[in-house]
Amino acid sequence: MGEKLVNEIPGAFFASEKSGADVAEMDEPTYYVPAGRKLKVSIDGSALKKDSESDLYLFGKGYTLDVEGIELAPGQKDEVEFSADFSKVTYTTKKAETPTLVIGVNTSKGDFEFEVKVTGETAGQTVELGIDPTKGTFAVKVHGAAGAKPELAVTLTKIDKSGEQVFKHKGVSSGPKDRFVFGYAAWTGNGQDLKVGVDHGDDGTIDDEEEMDDEE
Repeated sequence: MGEKLVNEIPGAFFASEKSGADVAEMDEPTYYVPAGRKLKVSIDGSALKKDSESDLYLFGKGYTLDVEGIELAPGQKDEVEFSADFSKVTYTTKKAETPTLVIGVNTSKGDFEFEVKVTGETAGQTVELGIDPTKGTFAVKVHGAAGAKPELAVTLTKIDKSGEQVFKHKGVSSGPKDRFVFGYAAWTGNGQDLKVGVDHGDDGTIDDEEEMDDEE
């Protein structure tokens, strides 16, 4: 608040790389927050004099949630929300392009990381990226203006004893409330298609299923 850091989360604390420095002179500190709480982060460019780029990382036991390549203009305010169980990250912006949202998870079959970047909606959008480890799926939902036609670029990376395998696909067209469900656990590796279900309108029912080809 102003030039002071205010902690209103019980059990939370922060660590600064420049101990004793004024808040205005510090790099952004590392924040430690207890598990089991929904978190909302305001990314506020009110004090900026020029465009600035930054990243946001959340680490927990067996998972990571990242927001990479946040491009903030002076006066711009974006929001990030993390669900209480840290299975979902939601980013809201008024810009036409979102940062890259990333969820990584450690499993008995290897480590998986899923990235999504959304473009094409000039009025801004809200993008939600979630994981269901039980079903072995990642899900992406885009909320845009009526008639919006945003596009998704997705990357799936798997690392196991055999090495690293990567799936990439660009130009995935989305309706304003479509929800895409990607079956990461069933993906068989480099050069292989990825099964995707599409829930038009986000009513909980998969309306279409397809095999998305690997462009890597």
